[in-house]
Amino acid sequence: MDQSNPPSSSKPTPPAGVSPVPAPWLLQAKLYLFTKLLSPGNREDPVLQGLPPGSYNPSETVHSSALGPVNGAPQWKGGLYYIVLVRYEDSPVGPYDELIAVSDGWANPYEKRTSGRITNIYVSSLQSVWNGRNNWSMYHFSLFFCSRPRDLQRPLTSRSR
Repeated sequence: MDQSNPPSSSKPTPPAGVSPVPAPWLLQAKLYLFTKLLSPGNREDPVLQGLPPGSYNPSETVHSSALGPVNGAPQWKGGLYYIVLVRYEDSPVGPYDELIAVSDGWANPYEKRTSGRITNIYVSSLQSVWNGRNNWSMYHFSLFFCSRPRDLQRPLTSRSR
C-alpha cells in the first residue's frame, strides 16, 4: 500500500448551505418513464463503444475499464434505453426534480445475463447533488428544471448549469 498518500478517514465536507442527510430516504414522488429500443451504433468510439451520444455527461471522465470488453466482446449489447423523469414532492432534502438515463443490455461478467446501468443522473438541487454523490457514490449533475409551480400537469424544460 502506498503510505505517501494514506486514505482519508474523515467524512467529505459539504459545500456551504448543504447539510449531510444520510440514507435511507423516504420519498414521495411522481414518476414518468420513457423507453426506446436501441442497437449499438459507432463501435469504434473508444469510450461510448456503440452507446448513443450523450449517454455519459461530457464533463465526466469515464475510466476505460468501466466499458472494457467482457470475454472479448463490447459490454453493451443494445436493448431498452430508459429516460426516467421524477418529481420528488417530499424528501429529506426538500422537493426536487431528477432526470435519470438508464440503458439495459450490459454484459455482466459475473452472471450469464445482461443487466441495466445508470449512465446519467441530473437533479435540480445542490442538496441532492452532494448527498447523492456522498450516500450512493453516484455522480449526480446539476440541471435547472423550468416548470409552472403547483401544476401537476406542467410541461418541463431543462438546461444544464
